[in-house]
Amino acid sequence: MDQRVLKHREITLSRVQAFHKRLSEKLFQQAPFSEQSGIPASNATNEETERLYFPSIQPRLQVWEVPDVESRPNFKQMQEQATWAPSKIGQVFKTIWSTKWFKLEFTIPNSWKDKQIHFIWNSSCEALLYDSSGTPLHAFSDGDGEVARLDFLLYPSYSPSFSPIQVFYMEMACNGLFGLSGWGIGPLPPDPSRVFKLKLCQMQTIPKPWLDLLYDLDLLIDLCKNFDANVYDVGSGLGGGHAANFGGGANNGGNGFAWISGRALLLVNDIANKMSHVTVVDDEKHLNEMLALTRSFFQNLNSVSTPNTAATNSSFPGFTVNAVGHCHIDTAWLWPYAETRRKIARSWITQMHLMQRYPDYKFVCSQAQQFAWFKEDHPDSWPLLVHFVKQGQFIPIGGTWVEQDGNIPSGESHIRQFLFGQNFYQEHFGFKSKIFWLPDTFGYSSQLPQIMRLAGVKWFITQKLSWNQINKPPNSTFLWAGLDDSKVITHFPPADTYNSLSNVSEIFKSVSNFKDHGFANNSLMVYGHGDGGGGPTKLMLERLERWKRGILPGIKIEQNTVDSFFEHLEANKAWEQLQIWKGELYFEYHRGTYTSQAKNKLYNRRAECLLHDIEFLISFIMRRYFNNNNSNNSSIKDLNLPEMYKQWKSQVDNLWKLLLLNQFHDVLPGSSINLVYRDSALHYAQIMSETSTLLTNLKTIISSFYVSNLNKDQEYTMMINTTPFNRTELIHNDSNFTSLPPYSVSFIPKLLTPPTPTSTPTTTQKPISVVENGDQVILENNFVRYIFSKSTCLLESIFLKTTSSTSRSKGTEFLSSSHSKSNQFVLYSDLPNCWDAWDVDIYHLESPLLLHAPISSITSPNPFTITLQSSIPISSSSSISLSITLSSFSALLTFSAKIRWFESHKFLKVLFTTPFTSSSTSLQSVPFGFIPRPTHYNTSYDTAKFETCSHSWMSLSPPSADGAPSLSVINDSKYGVSVHNGTMSLSLLRSPKAPDETCDMSDDHSITFGVLPSWKDPIGAGVLEHASKINNDVQILDVVGQKGNEGVEERGEGEEWKVVEGEGVVIETVKVAERSEGEKKEIVVRMWESRGRGGDVWIGGKGMAGVKRVREVNVLEEEEEEKEGEREMKVEEDGVVRVEFR
Repeated sequence: MDQRVLKHREITLSRVQAFHKRLSEKLFQQAPFSEQSGIPASNATNEETERLYFPSIQPRLQVWEVPDVESRPNFKQMQEQATWAPSKIGQVFKTIWSTKWFKLEFTIPNSWKDKQIHFIWNSSCEALLYDSSGTPLHAFSDGDGEVARLDFLLYPSYSPSFSPIQVFYMEMACNGLFGLSGWGIGPLPPDPSRVFKLKLCQMQTIPKPWLDLLYDLDLLIDLCKNFDANVYDVGSGLGGGHAANFGGGANNGGNGFAWISGRALLLVNDIANKMSHVTVVDDEKHLNEMLALTRSFFQNLNSVSTPNTAATNSSFPGFTVNAVGHCHIDTAWLWPYAETRRKIARSWITQMHLMQRYPDYKFVCSQAQQFAWFKEDHPDSWPLLVHFVKQGQFIPIGGTWVEQDGNIPSGESHIRQFLFGQNFYQEHFGFKSKIFWLPDTFGYSSQLPQIMRLAGVKWFITQKLSWNQINKPPNSTFLWAGLDDSKVITHFPPADTYNSLSNVSEIFKSVSNFKDHGFANNSLMVYGHGDGGGGPTKLMLERLERWKRGILPGIKIEQNTVDSFFEHLEANKAWEQLQIWKGELYFEYHRGTYTSQAKNKLYNRRAECLLHDIEFLISFIMRRYFNNNNSNNSSIKDLNLPEMYKQWKSQVDNLWKLLLLNQFHDVLPGSSINLVYRDSALHYAQIMSETSTLLTNLKTIISSFYVSNLNKDQEYTMMINTTPFNRTELIHNDSNFTSLPPYSVSFIPKLLTPPTPTSTPTTTQKPISVVENGDQVILENNFVRYIFSKSTCLLESIFLKTTSSTSRSKGTEFLSSSHSKSNQFVLYSDLPNCWDAWDVDIYHLESPLLLHAPISSITSPNPFTITLQSSIPISSSSSISLSITLSSFSALLTFSAKIRWFESHKFLKVLFTTPFTSSSTSLQSVPFGFIPRPTHYNTSYDTAKFETCSHSWMSLSPPSADGAPSLSVINDSKYGVSVHNGTMSLSLLRSPKAPDETCDMSDDHSITFGVLPSWKDPIGAGVLEHASKINNDVQILDVVGQKGNEGVEERGEGEEWKVVEGEGVVIETVKVAERSEGEKKEIVVRMWESRGRGGDVWIGGKGMAGVKRVREVNVLEEEEEEKEGEREMKVEEDGVVRVEFR
């Protein structure tokens, strides 16, 4: 008699879900030991599975607890150092971040010889299994739900031959997939009280049909959960065959598929009932009956007509979801770099095991740094990885050294990410990536498309903007155009995650949330556990195996490469119809990352500048070596420069890689735990130390080229300007000044008797003066007059003097209204809704606290500068020591702040107010350019950008045809800015408490910024020159001349590289070419057009001496094949070359 009852869907669904969970636990956690006796605990009973018993055996367990917490000994070191102690199931380990090694000795029954044997392990943390020879086999991890990875098919997968005695080793890391952080306002600092319990360690036989049934039930129940027969109209939506009607996600888009849910639920309920007849695990009769039911369901599903619909309507083209496996491993985040290296091994070893079992499985992996680490740490496993790369299953992607932050790195740093990443892929795998893979970065600079195209990349993948708080991305597949209109085909996987579980919900969302059905009918689904590593699991792959048979009418699942996805778009010409998004991809979230971890950002910029200087000095030396045939300089001939250059290049490359590593998108933004910033501080200290030594050596070599032409026994200061701009520098203990041409070497004779500096200012000094008038302190030079309040140190007036002799106006006032005061240090409450170190919410602007204090002193340390000083209290624990300096050389007013900062959830900014209206335009610096931003909150897009990322300068101009006059603010290490209603704000310091509770707590923050008024637009005003000067030091070395009485003294030889004719072009980088060796002697000169216009310029200088050929190359320093020969540039008779900017 049929006694089935299926009258209440939710009750039945709860029943079958519980049934599935119990069966899963029965299969993979059969016989946990009791902590007291060490014998199998009694099996928990339940209605369907209590009769089942899957035989298991336990090993003899020994453990070596590595005594040094920060030591992570590898397999070989373990064998040399381990001292073993007995261990048992239930043992608890307490030291976070520590390492334990286990020795596991199994005796396997002969009766298991032909059975499928699984290794089961759960230590409440991450672990990696090795065989007795040291070959890593598989990773394990604890966690909730599907994150847990507890079993490994040992036989016949690991070894087809059976041996009764087996010894294995387990490396256990006392941290989880997500480090040791709990959750508060985002991830919390690591929990030092966390303990790790060894819960399971056994081998177990599990017949394959049971696993097949388990995976079938998983998909059936997933179908039940996502298409509710009681809610959805079966006659509309996708089932109607209309591509435009793909609706909703997991719980609001099942239109047309509800009949599948009902039938699947009925089937699983029947199987739960049939399980009561199964008495032993090898009951083939009932097991085969259940499997026949599930397979029949899947095989017939796509051919069954949908009631009241036309699901198989031939007019509907169908939709393809391209599923690609991925394992996002943050190179550092809630764990240090050293643990990342082990996460890489755990994740990739496991994925390669899955590739052996699933030949259609495609797995993509980015970040060349991680490949380099794996090659270094596991050289014996590297050939296997290369094998799967050649097989097309393990696919290196991305083309960068790490997945870098998209906002803060300089343009040159972005270029080097691609240079080192693509070169690594080419060297080790024989190809370069065509895809930039950056799924988790907090915004994307408008300059990236051009850099991508110049690095051989034409496709881009991310999904982060799906997190946007206000404005969700309008497209899934579109063309992203950069500053110069370079375009890349861009895809946002519509499942809105790079950690998909390949379940029904996310597969359907990959269709229903796709926003460009009018142009394309395919999307990517990126699946696999990520952030802390892991990657796809057997369950995910088994789901996809079943989807191949056809589950939902009209939806096809393929496991192809990401390249094939984009190639399909191009082949179908779909990309020609795609919408175009121009400019930056602004992330409406995590705006606090422009400011958090201030010192980390300061060191990054300093390192970028130092490596720039070193590469110019090396090119300066090597250019002379390249021309040595035409030189009589014995100092060059006596040097073994080819060998020295190899050493320099190796060292500089390593320093670049170290810098690029710390530009990872959770390190440079300031969103990692304290351990990571301990690591990065050591890395930056290494960069500073090595660059200092190398700079001294290079300057010594350069000075040797000239000392024979300098008067004997005369002391000189060699000054090297490594920037593309003229700069004025004080000399002779600040008693005089000199002008240094761009990219030049100059020698300044030292005075025998240094002058005595002026200790107090005078009102008669010209061309700079200071006057006190009541509460006013007036600083003035030939260009500008600044008026400060003596009692508050606030800037009350900026009066820019006219430079025109015919103008009736004496100048213009930038702070005309009485309430407009600048140099306002303002403290805000900063407690975001979520993601403490990451976020700053707009409501922080509602709680300003103005900080001010009187001017404490006025000094004139030399005839050319005047300095005001003030000590501004913030709280009982924090303060600002402020110096304000005006020189006689320009209108720039410079502020140097030494800050003691021990606050909690506070945000410190400095504000400069102007009378410019909200219709004014703000220009903000980005890599190799600038972008305009509105200064109002008219639209939701404008409002969302209440805090933005700008590099070394920002400016504000009133509405006018030529963008003049302008007021600019420049800085030496800051990135967070805002410009609203005439006020420019520079973000200085934050004080979040998670995930690093000590973030920015320090008594020695040093910040330099400046304000520059001008009659011209910011570029014409020289903002680039001033920003360059505030960030780049002149390279100095004291030398003694060696020339006799003969000949004329030579104190340098002019510009090495310069723009001879034309405007707006900046020579950014000068370096020896990557492949410059032997007869190939090449220099790379990288330049950019700063005004956003086309035109021609002529480049010359001493560097052009002896140049035989000039050609355009990409950022990989290669001629692009389609342009080969087209970009040849003629060297004119006077040694200049014309460069076209289009």
